[in-house]
Amino acid sequence: MEPTVSVIIPTFNYGNYIGECTEALLSQKFGEFEAIIVDDCSTDGTFDKLHGNLPDERFRIHRQDRNQGASVARNTGVGMARGEYIVFVDADDLLLPGHLETVVRLGRALPSVALICCDCQLIGPTGSLLHGGRTWHSVLGALTGRDQVSGMRSLSDIFHFSHCFTGYTVRREVYQELGGMDQSLFPLDDYDFMLRLAGQGRGVYYSDEVLALRRDHDVNCSGVRNSVKVGRKKLECLRLALSAHPELRASGRGSRARFAEVLEELAISHFYGREWARGLLAVTRCLAHDPRRLARLSTLAGRRLTRPRTMGPPVLADSPGARD
Repeated sequence: MEPTVSVIIPTFNYGNYIGECTEALLSQKFGEFEAIIVDDCSTDGTFDKLHGNLPDERFRIHRQDRNQGASVARNTGVGMARGEYIVFVDADDLLLPGHLETVVRLGRALPSVALICCDCQLIGPTGSLLHGGRTWHSVLGALTGRDQVSGMRSLSDIFHFSHCFTGYTVRREVYQELGGMDQSLFPLDDYDFMLRLAGQGRGVYYSDEVLALRRDHDVNCSGVRNSVKVGRKKLECLRLALSAHPELRASGRGSRARFAEVLEELAISHFYGREWARGLLAVTRCLAHDPRRLARLSTLAGRRLTRPRTMGPPVLADSPGARD
């Protein structure tokens, strides 16, 4: 019998974590799944550790012929998949026991929905909860002033707020029709994919139920070492969406305010890395998009900068996301 769900797990040198990831799948309440692990030429022995030692026949492992990046690995996994639904989880993250059961139920109840995303809690390298157990969307919602509750998401909604990738669920035929994820936009390939999908009028649903755990550690591709790259790629995703859908200029609080928000994040990332000239340039560009942010930006020089784990760039120390 064909599986209903195909779980795609790309991995590159996450041998210390991938065992927990696969064990979490064994705890799923919904058992009609296959798990496809795509090893992107790890050098830490991940493939040798897993090959021949997979939990059961639902698990498969494929090794890429060369390192090409997580987006390519995900696309490779989907190409091997047989399930109606594709669920993405990175090798260092975990799906909670009710995840697959919930997304299949939502998918069947909402046939017009092509993509489902969920909330998640943030954990450290050893699995301890971060931010006092607060969730990704509660922290990011507080930072941006946009509370997130369950419901449909329009292109404008997604343009103004990027949801967490962990546990993304998409119908397989839709993923293939859109051509998969774009490695050139990594690690914001998931954001670009959601924007493209919504831009085609496909349904996107967000569940505020906590269905996954996202791990924060020093080598996260979207972690602190890469916060400048994250900011730049987010700007690129926004420009692509705006080029394809110029009507977004008039949506919600306006596209200029959204660009200013991301440029502020980028400026703080530069300052955090002591790249003062680049930080000031980002501030100038931010104010050119939205002069109303001057009052907030003027506080940067006098306040200690800190960074909430996993939430992108550093933020002001007294902002909601800075409190663990």
